[in-house]
Amino acid sequence: MADPRMALTAADLAAIDARLAPTDELLALAYPGDDGSRQPVHTVYVPADRYAPELPAVWGRAALAAAETVGGIESLATLVGLEARLAASVAPRVREKLAREPIEDLRIDFEDGYGDRGDDVEDADAIRAAKRVAASEGAGLMPPFVGIRFKSFEAATRARGIRTLDLFIGGLLEHGGLPGGLTLTLPKVSTVGQVEAMAEVVAALERVHGLPDGRLRFEVQVETPQLILDAQGRSPVARIAHAAPGRVTGLHYGTYDYSASLQIDAGYQSMEHPVADLAKGVMQLAVAGTGTGSPTGRRTSCPSATAPPTPGACTPDSCAVHSSAGSPRAGTCMRTSFRRGSSRRTRTTAGGTQWHPVDCGRTSNVRPAPVALPERPARSSMSRRLPALSPASCCAACAAARSRSTR
Repeated sequence: MADPRMALTAADLAAIDARLAPTDELLALAYPGDDGSRQPVHTVYVPADRYAPELPAVWGRAALAAAETVGGIESLATLVGLEARLAASVAPRVREKLAREPIEDLRIDFEDGYGDRGDDVEDADAIRAAKRVAASEGAGLMPPFVGIRFKSFEAATRARGIRTLDLFIGGLLEHGGLPGGLTLTLPKVSTVGQVEAMAEVVAALERVHGLPDGRLRFEVQVETPQLILDAQGRSPVARIAHAAPGRVTGLHYGTYDYSASLQIDAGYQSMEHPVADLAKGVMQLAVAGTGTGSPTGRRTSCPSATAPPTPGACTPDSCAVHSSAGSPRAGTCMRTSFRRGSSRRTRTTAGGTQWHPVDCGRTSNVRPAPVALPERPARSSMSRRLPALSPASCCAACAAARSRSTR
């Protein structure tokens, strides 16, 4: 068959290739797509002074024990809306996962969950955290991803945050090397300049310690509206992945700081709030095709095996998991209920079940064990406006709150 007659010549095609060469280069470098590497399904934050190598295993056992209070994992699955046949298939996998790898991504927190304890104390905790991470790897207890959240690059905390990062990285290298899943979190980012400064800091650490270029990477926590929309009406978050090529692993939506900065009441600060939808939508657009991880957010609910304090006060229909002595260290009464209802503060899950992460928002006067970390803005706001409440009266308060919200 004879070659079809073409109007355009090879020279015409070469000219188009030359014209689009910059576009081809941009797409290849700036938008390489997902590299297929594993991404954790959750991140757990724990105050730096409370981290220990055995923490993931302890939490896994606590989650299994919590499920047993409502009849086991299969029963819990049906309570949140799974069909019985699917629940029976999923339950063994969940049980195995909680025994083998209950935490996928663990963040040792030196920021909001830790506070300002003075340089001497934070120095010691940073060095100790590095030793314990190294010990967890040696004992086979390390999660797939682990790292620290240090203080932000805002003027008041910048030097302290960099110092903690320096001590932690140095400590890891001194005690065996960097974990494969090392993840560093830069919080409260307001400008692209802070991301560029972070890239300079980790590049300097690589030079000092003889690490390969690009070994230290970090995620950016989006907790300020200025990163979504700046004073010129632009969206700086779109520039983040390109401001530090190969350095930014993901964007992390900071639910409570972001909500508080928009003056949203603590009781409504949630990943389901419309402001969260807008921010995360912009963030997803910003990283699409770049290979940078998509945005996530946080909740303050946690597993606990603590039984309801008052017989008859809670039932599987209203209070499946009640946490008192096992609740977060600030004493927040973390209560998760499974019921069908119409409260505006609920989230619909599979099967129409309504899931209440913090039903009443009240705080208790119990000194709890280190199970989870509620975010500072929501916690402090609730603590100021609500009286202390004992665990024994929590369920009654939650019931009253639900009654008011559905009137």
